[in-house]
Amino acid sequence: KYIFNIRIKNAVDSHISSMEKDPQTVTGSVAGKILESILKAKATLNQKTITLTVARSLKETEEAKNIFLTRPAMKLLKNEILAANYLVKEELI
Repeated sequence: KYIFNIRIKNAVDSHISSMEKDPQTVTGSVAGKILESILKAKATLNQKTITLTVARSLKETEEAKNIFLTRPAMKLLKNEILAANYLVKEELI
């Protein structure tokens, strides 16, 4: 499990750094796209970007106010939310 988490952490760090270099996927605009239309975002953004955006949101936002913990979001982004929860729980992000 330890080596698995190290590899995930390295992959997360690498993708975050590439997200920050691309002006269209900066966290604020990604969250905005997801809030506007989760389906549109899911079609236009890759799964890693959505998962990391959800993870950052889960880490930074109170549970009661987090849009990703609503039933509609859970239905549309089930895999991404589960992966994001794992990243936050294991402190990989």
